[in-house]
Amino acid sequence: MSASWTGHGWSEPLTNAEQQALGLGTRKRWYRFRNDPDDRLTLWVDGVGHRVQDDLLHDYGSIPPQIQGWPFMGRWFSKDSYPRAVVPHDAGYDTRVKGEEHTLWISRDGGETWAKEAVTRETADNLLRVGIVAEGGPSWVARTYYWFVCRFGGLYW
Repeated sequence: MSASWTGHGWSEPLTNAEQQALGLGTRKRWYRFRNDPDDRLTLWVDGVGHRVQDDLLHDYGSIPPQIQGWPFMGRWFSKDSYPRAVVPHDAGYDTRVKGEEHTLWISRDGGETWAKEAVTRETADNLLRVGIVAEGGPSWVARTYYWFVCRFGGLYW
């Protein structure tokens, strides 16, 4: 399976007031993802492009802070480790917009046309795995993330 990243996007933290206004509380930090309008962040897997919607609210994969604080673990398992890879995964899990639950923008013709499509949990989890490797992460780290989301992601799906 070949995977690569193109384009650009960034995530900005929401303020506590913004999180409260959206009903997200303040127990964890949430972020708003924005695509570069002229060069959208895209994960290509075997010729199929995957993009997230603009203004996606996400939490960088819900990695527990306890794990991020360990010196050894924090290098590979923090919100800053693979910021591109967690965005499509979080978008696949997103259920906040009625009628658009579990969707990504997908192109099957090299980027000529894009359509919003529902994705399965398995697809979202696999995008995280291949996205980490495409982002330069070690395969053992990608497999570890994948193992955890396969085991515990059902709590959030």
